[in-house]
Amino acid sequence: MSMYSAMEARALSNTGDRNGAGRAMNEAERFFERAESGDDPEWLSYSDSAELMGEFSHCFRDLKQRCESVQHAQRAVDDTDPKYARTLGFCRMVLAQSQLLNGEVEAAVATAGLAVEGGESLQSSRFQRYVTDFRAEVSAYSSIPAVAAFKEQVRDALARLDDE
Repeated sequence: MSMYSAMEARALSNTGDRNGAGRAMNEAERFFERAESGDDPEWLSYSDSAELMGEFSHCFRDLKQRCESVQHAQRAVDDTDPKYARTLGFCRMVLAQSQLLNGEVEAAVATAGLAVEGGESLQSSRFQRYVTDFRAEVSAYSSIPAVAAFKEQVRDALARLDDE
């Protein structure tokens, strides 16, 4: 139920409904706190507090709530089990987008660079979309050397993927 409420929050935040998204995030948190994870099916084992923080960071990013987005995305990155490399990649990209939204351009490209460096996530077309969307957003800062280096890193990573 927690994940259903988190998905509702993401949908509402995507439409700009701050109140509805806030209500759904609160509901997701309440369900999560009451959950007995021992009763969950195996396919839901990835659903932990880091996953919930990642969902919330998407919401806050979409609602342009910079501080909350950075805070939740950082918690998601810090708490994600490294065995979930793809999830960690997504969390890092949302953190990078949140940092960029917060005006932290160099931190944002450094974080996105770590996500791309992980490599395994690049197999996902959804992850590739996160990266290309971020690359487009950060293009406004092309005069910053770190941005140019990141764009080259992405170009090289995608080229390697095409070669495989």
